[in-house]
Amino acid sequence: MARLPYLIKNNAFPVGFDRATGQRGRGPQASSNPLPGTPSEPHQINLTWANNDFYIEELSDSPTIESAEQMTCTHRFRIPANAVDYYAYFYHRGAIRNDSYGNLWRILSVQFQQERGGLNGTATMTIVEEAMGIDVPPDEFEVTPVELGIHIIKHPRYLYAFLGKDGENELVNQMVIRRLQDYFDNTNAAHRDSLIWLLKNSLGSENPGGAQPPSYVGNGESVGAGAWKPKGLKLQGTDMAKRAALEIIQKYWRNEETPSIVGWRVVWTRYSFTSQPLNPGGYIENPLEAKPEPLPEYFWSMYPWGHQFYGDKRYTIFQNLAYYCPQSYEKPTDKPADDPLKRVTSISFRRLPDQQSFKRTVFGITSSWEGSPFGFWDYHLYTDKPRPSKPEDFAEMA
Repeated sequence: MARLPYLIKNNAFPVGFDRATGQRGRGPQASSNPLPGTPSEPHQINLTWANNDFYIEELSDSPTIESAEQMTCTHRFRIPANAVDYYAYFYHRGAIRNDSYGNLWRILSVQFQQERGGLNGTATMTIVEEAMGIDVPPDEFEVTPVELGIHIIKHPRYLYAFLGKDGENELVNQMVIRRLQDYFDNTNAAHRDSLIWLLKNSLGSENPGGAQPPSYVGNGESVGAGAWKPKGLKLQGTDMAKRAALEIIQKYWRNEETPSIVGWRVVWTRYSFTSQPLNPGGYIENPLEAKPEPLPEYFWSMYPWGHQFYGDKRYTIFQNLAYYCPQSYEKPTDKPADDPLKRVTSISFRRLPDQQSFKRTVFGITSSWEGSPFGFWDYHLYTDKPRPSKPEDFAEMA
C-alpha cells in the first residue's frame, strides 16, 4: 500500500535549519523540548539517545543547505544498524516536517548506508528535503507563432483600405464591404457579375450616395447574363476600398479565403505555494499592463535596465516586426519612416483564460495572450468593461 504524505513530529531527527545540538531550536516556533543531541563544542556532536530507543549522531558536515532550482536541505546522521527498518518506515519520500522557524520541508529521498556490523553496528542515514515555503521555481516564458485563421477581408493588406488609417473610413466604406460579402454569399453567376460591374463602374467616385444593392429588373444597362443595373449607378466608398474588393474577388477565385496570417502566443508561468485566482480572459489587454500582475519587463524588453532605443521607445522583442513584415505589422501613417528600422509596429493582444496546475510542492499559474496585427479583435466583444446597461451603450447602426 502506498504511504500518503503526512506531518511527522521532529522528536528524533532535526529538519531544515535545525541541528542536533541538544538545545532548543533557534526559530520563533521552537518548543520547550530540546532537539536531539548533546550540547558540545563547535563542530562536535556526541552520541545521544532519541526516544529512549535508539541513539543518533549528526555528522559534523551536516546540514547542507542548497538554494538552486529549489531550496534543499541535506541532513546526515549516524544511527544503530538495527534501527534502519524502524526509521525507514516513518521517514520516506513525501513525508512533511517543520523546523523551529515554522518552515515546512518535504522529504525527497532517504538513504541508509551500512558502516559496520555486529551488535554495536552503525549505519549512515541521509535525509534530503525540499523547502515548501521558502523558494519557488523561477518563472517560465514562451513566445510561439500561431495561425490566426482569419478571413481575407481582415488581412492587413485590405483591412486598412476599408477602415482608413485611424478608422475614419469605416462608415464610408460599409456598402463596399456589404457588396463584397454579398458576392461571397450569393453563388448566382449573374449576380456576381453585376457586383463586379458595380465596383468597377464606381471607381473615381468617392462619395456619390445612392448605394443601392444590385437590381435585376427595370430598364437599364445590360451587364451580362440577363442582369440589369440602373444607368449611372455608383457605389459609395473610397477607391482604395473598391480596388481592394476587386482584388479580393480575384483571390477568392483562387480559393484564398483564409490566407496564412501569423500571430504570437505569449505564455507566462509563475509559481507559488498557494493556489491563485483565475483570470477568464476574453478581452483586449497588453501583457505589460496585465491584471492583476503585468508581465515582467525583462521578458519583453531586450534592454530592461533603462536602455533607450530611438528616443523614448524601448527595444523589445517585437520591435522589428514592421521592419521584417511591414504589410502585416506596420502601423499606417501619413508619412512612412525613411529608415526601415524606425517603422512603427502595430500589434494587438487578447487575454486568454488562465490555467493552473500543481506539481509536487508548488502551484503554477499560467497566463497567456494572443497577439495579431492590429485590428482583428472587436473592441465591443473583447472588452474588460461591463455589459451595456442602457440603449446608447450599443454601437449605432450606420
